[in-house]
Amino acid sequence: MWVKYDRSADAAYIHLVGGDVEGGVTTYPCDPLDVDGMISFDADVGERLVGLEVMDASKKLAPKLLGAADPTSAELGPPSRRFRITHSVASDLAYLYLSDDPAPSVASTANCKNGTGDAHLDFNALGVLVGIEFTHANHQLPQELIEAAERLRS
Repeated sequence: MWVKYDRSADAAYIHLVGGDVEGGVTTYPCDPLDVDGMISFDADVGERLVGLEVMDASKKLAPKLLGAADPTSAELGPPSRRFRITHSVASDLAYLYLSDDPAPSVASTANCKNGTGDAHLDFNALGVLVGIEFTHANHQLPQELIEAAERLRS
């Protein structure tokens, strides 16, 4: 997983998978009132989430996260920023941490529906997105993310 940030557009894209997505993507926008802006998920033809676009990113994402991002320039290649993800096999919930804090303080949550489940976006008191909980993770997320979470747990 990695992030690209276009400072001139103040837009960030969190890539959940590496490389190009075959067959195009379907975009699922979150309700702009719930997330106080524009956040959307992209899913591949199999309805697995492949990315997350955040507009007004300088207000919605941690400065440290954006500082680790490469500008949107193809010749620079993907940034090396790594995210932590956990997965509960019993409940099939996954949590993607967008903060270095192992237990981020959550002040509000917004629900975003996509093709195969829900994503609960957690924001801190400053309105910064600190994490995302995915229901039905085995159906929503690429298998490589689930496997990465499993490796972290063992």
